[in-house]
Amino acid sequence: MHSTRQPLPRRRAVRLRTYDYARAGAYFVTICTTSRENVFGAVEDGAMHLNAAGVTLDELWRGLPIRFPGVAVGELAIMPDHLHGIVFLTGEGASLEAGAMNRAPTHRNAMNRAPTQPDTLRAVALGEVVRALKAVAARRLRMAGHARFAWQRNYYEHVIRNDADLERIRWYIANNPAAWEAGERDRSHNLSAGDPLVPTSRVQPPS
Repeated sequence: MHSTRQPLPRRRAVRLRTYDYARAGAYFVTICTTSRENVFGAVEDGAMHLNAAGVTLDELWRGLPIRFPGVAVGELAIMPDHLHGIVFLTGEGASLEAGAMNRAPTHRNAMNRAPTQPDTLRAVALGEVVRALKAVAARRLRMAGHARFAWQRNYYEHVIRNDADLERIRWYIANNPAAWEAGERDRSHNLSAGDPLVPTSRVQPPS
């Protein structure tokens, strides 16, 4: 008997196929909850107010450099259903055992635990950092009572090209709560298409 199941649609590739995402540089990432569920708090009076889940995510983000040698984190905006953040990769060695972060943490401070010292080091890739953050955050939130919490399967990323690009993205991150409250749609995934990331609010981006 022939199956009537339809093939799954192919997911659109959002990575640059020829780009080395372990290359030293700055990267802008956006990670969304599945179905854009509001999990991390609420925006009021132009400011984001984190709940316990949002505080947990903030702590895990800031613990990334401790777990991953060669990684630094910059500006972060945690919104009700997504986060925007800047990740800096130095190209320095990272633990070959970094993938272990994708497994369930053994205690509350698993993200902040110092890595073991392997015999060989390699440059950490952006995807490894994002996957680790998503995995540990999901496990922590489910254990804290968000039993059905999940991230979208993919994430958006933008390679920051120069200082002007960096300042433009920093401005976008800082003004994200005001844009949210104004009802403006998140457009970070259009960066590669040249979207200027300028909300219609009266706040003006850096020139």
